[in-house]
Amino acid sequence: MCHLRKEGAHMTKNTKEKILIIDDEAEILNGLSHILGAEGYVVTTADRGTKGLELITYNPPDLVLLDVKMPDLDGLETLKRIKEYDEDIIVFIMTAYSDVKDAVKAIKGGAHDYFPKPFNLKETKEKLRKALREKELREEVLKLRKEFYRQPNFSNIITASPAMLKVFHELEKVAPSDISILITGESGTGKELIARAIHENSLRKEGPFIPVDCAAIPETLFENEVFGHEKGAYTSADQKRNGLFEMAHRGTLFLDEIGNLQPANQIKLLRAIQEKKIKYLGGKELIDVDVRIIAATNLDLQEAMQKCGFREELFYRINQFNIHLPPLRERKEDIILLANFFLERAAAKNGHPVKTLSPETIDILLQYDWPGNVRELESVIHGASILAKDQIRPEHLNYRIKSKTSAWMKLSIDIPVNASLKKVMKTTAEQVERAYIQKIFLKTGYKKYETSKLLGIGLKTLYGKLNKHNLCLKSREPNEKKNEPIIFSAGMTLQEAAYQVREKLEKWIIIKALRETEGKKYYAAKKLKVDYKTLWLKSKKYKIDNKAIYEEEIPRYFLGVDLSSELSLTEACKIALSAMEKELIQKTIEKTHGHKTEAAKILNIDYKTLYNKMLQHGMNERI
Repeated sequence: MCHLRKEGAHMTKNTKEKILIIDDEAEILNGLSHILGAEGYVVTTADRGTKGLELITYNPPDLVLLDVKMPDLDGLETLKRIKEYDEDIIVFIMTAYSDVKDAVKAIKGGAHDYFPKPFNLKETKEKLRKALREKELREEVLKLRKEFYRQPNFSNIITASPAMLKVFHELEKVAPSDISILITGESGTGKELIARAIHENSLRKEGPFIPVDCAAIPETLFENEVFGHEKGAYTSADQKRNGLFEMAHRGTLFLDEIGNLQPANQIKLLRAIQEKKIKYLGGKELIDVDVRIIAATNLDLQEAMQKCGFREELFYRINQFNIHLPPLRERKEDIILLANFFLERAAAKNGHPVKTLSPETIDILLQYDWPGNVRELESVIHGASILAKDQIRPEHLNYRIKSKTSAWMKLSIDIPVNASLKKVMKTTAEQVERAYIQKIFLKTGYKKYETSKLLGIGLKTLYGKLNKHNLCLKSREPNEKKNEPIIFSAGMTLQEAAYQVREKLEKWIIIKALRETEGKKYYAAKKLKVDYKTLWLKSKKYKIDNKAIYEEEIPRYFLGVDLSSELSLTEACKIALSAMEKELIQKTIEKTHGHKTEAAKILNIDYKTLYNKMLQHGMNERI
């Protein structure tokens, strides 16, 4: 296998652009080599992936034409290693029409574009020329602006949340580049604010930042608004009008709520992003546009591709880097910080002294789940600042917030006496939390998923609180039999147990991952290191719906698998299988009252194997 080493490999760049063609078909190598050589390029060829990688280490090209289907090392793996070696090398994929899916995967993996076979030579030469020119311009811009570049700074965004600080740390790395960014998160989490901050910390900060609300533009007006129109394009078009794309030239185009864009307009947008050219409505001339794309959505676009027909190619174009903004209910430490900031802004705007929050108001603000996130908090504080004279009290808050939090006053609380105020407050808060969770559980019929939603917390947080307060997960009648999902018992051989668990092993690991990501398949797939489509197909195979995710009980040896670590689905299953094996050995030894020779016979293994497995599982050999 050929792995690239970068140290000491680069040679002085020639004045002519260098192109490497990797293909196992001699006719294509010879034909393209002759055609591109005649265009003035320095062309080298390789008939297999490994040879191409060797040539790259010796004399890196500016651009690679790479075939998808090759015998020793396929195009996708070759592309991966090229990008690991030097991500600035432009790679075009060459593929038959039947292999377009592989080409889409390649673009996701960093390929610039693809050419279907047979080639349109005029289009091929034009795309190569354009890609090389863009690379040259990028290098010139980076060189010229490097000394003027200032470090990314997101200090104007108020937060104390570790989750948000992690987002800023990631954005500091990508803001200066021209990479397309997809910002995901619930409505009101501040996606446009983050997009503006990215723009202000990019090399395009001197250019315009143009926001586009994709959800607000009617389908029939999209082309007119985004691309512009010529004079006379329609009845009332009495003069030429620039579109939003052209207005964002040399700056950033922010496509908000892109998940709501109609399929027909997705195709038009994709073409403009790919070709970096637009055409006015009613016009004939193609106009060059240089924009950076930042998109945002509150939808799961992976799911939208499967269910709503969102275009896969567009998703990969806008999702070169993904940032997820957590909801305000998961950023409790930011609520009062933001509230005070909004009070200061309201005071400056309305010309009155800065008002403060009473302790009772602070409690209510922290208890509320903020479904509208930061936008809702800003609205509430602005309204309260107008009503209050000096200090904002609960009666100044709007009815929705007061009604949502008034239920706390109806809970029965056992307040301790002869204790310090601090201890009373802590004990009371814990009793309130426990009582409130119990009431919501009763209301939902002990459905954990619905309970977590009503409480405004994640399912993982709910499980932690259930354990903390020693609350049962499900209500049962005294004589009701628990449906324990253990599928083996003492008396089985290890082979029999492994056979019986194999079918359910993968299903339970997937359920656990979905449970920990609150049912979001995209994040569960990332957690399990599988692609979204694989997880979707496996969920369908095992009939994993929302009820299964949140109601099906999982054996404790599966719950012990830590999916927050870097584990793939296969590795997680291996760990769970190992835990299952350990439990079966323990049960069998208990059944034989500690006689390991007899236990080994039941398990259908020899004594030495049993002894080694006990050591492997860290079991006391005196069991």
